[in-house]
Amino acid sequence: RFAQRRGGPRYSRAWPVETLEPISRTRFNAETTVVSVKGCRVSTLNQLEPGTIVRLRFQREHETVEVWATVTGASADDGMGFAFLANSHQELITGWIGAKDQTQSPVEK
Repeated sequence: RFAQRRGGPRYSRAWPVETLEPISRTRFNAETTVVSVKGCRVSTLNQLEPGTIVRLRFQREHETVEVWATVTGASADDGMGFAFLANSHQELITGWIGAKDQTQSPVEK
């Protein structure tokens, strides 16, 4: 089994997120548990197959960002993991992660 590769620190953040799978038009709301500039983990009972392409819409205060992502894994205990497919959102996500009202400590795992 290959070790999981992560492209940077991950941070514990609770952001509202809407997930849309565009082919079946499956849509559900959830909340992030862990976020990085490369991806996130979402707490949800809904499960999509690994490899499924989705649109994630994050909201924080008065800002919204939409990101295309692929499902990297799902479990009933940990929710779903997503890897972002583009870097156009990176500056905004980095700013959100570093916002003064949130802790700067990365998640250890």
